[in-house]
Amino acid sequence: MWIRMLNSADAVLYRMLRLEALQNNPEAFLETYENASRKSIDDTAQKLQPAETHFTLGAFLQEDELVGAVTFLREREAKVRHKGHVVAMYVRPQARGVR
Repeated sequence: MWIRMLNSADAVLYRMLRLEALQNNPEAFLETYENASRKSIDDTAQKLQPAETHFTLGAFLQEDELVGAVTFLREREAKVRHKGHVVAMYVRPQARGVR
């Protein structure tokens, strides 16, 4: 398994994983499956572009097999920019515990 920062080229894989997460564990996310499924792949690609305030990491078993993702959001205000939040984490059940 390897982990790397996702970008717009990963939009299709990430969207599939995100929709799966929202179906399997809706209680763990603020967004609903219905809302997420209406968003375009371009919206997903734009969201995945790393920026100073956020980035998303993906866990892969193979080059084209995204099995987990987590997003990091950094605080924007100067006095707390050293802080951040881990959000939107999901790992496919079959990949949990795999090293």
